[in-house]
Amino acid sequence: MYDAGTVTKNGVEIYVKVDTFGSWHAQVGDDKLSAKTKDELVKQIERSTKKIAQEVSVPFVSVDIRENYNTGDVSFSAKNGTATGVHSGNGNVLGRWNKDGVAFQRSSYDSHQDKTFRPLTQAEYDHYKDLYRASVEASHAVGEWEKAHKINLKAEVLATLEKGAAPAE
Repeated sequence: MYDAGTVTKNGVEIYVKVDTFGSWHAQVGDDKLSAKTKDELVKQIERSTKKIAQEVSVPFVSVDIRENYNTGDVSFSAKNGTATGVHSGNGNVLGRWNKDGVAFQRSSYDSHQDKTFRPLTQAEYDHYKDLYRASVEASHAVGEWEKAHKINLKAEVLATLEKGAAPAE
């Protein structure tokens, strides 16, 4: 693929490429576009950028959880933010943190995705923390039970054979 410049539609600048067969290509957010002519691609870019050129305001809370595996302690911190759009080139969510106004991009590969919620009341946040702590305690209890009851089956069979066990019928 060869760089073929940029196209700006709806206030969004998009990089355009052309391949050795003369087909035109671009990516707008998660949309991979291709066309036989540049004019066709520009029309597709215009349609796709309309989706991302609009400003949005989606409030959320991101909860960061730290677990100390040695002590079993769990700590929580919550940050409120507002998502404002999707980056046209890489598809990341764009937004700002409410407390300090700092802008951010959040990748879909971000490890915090599973700890991002709609805005929570204090009671909901406290309940979530209680549930999470209970799940950690339960997980540790299951691990201890498994450790206490687990056997190495092959080692047990070999040990029994060495003791001269009767052959199986």
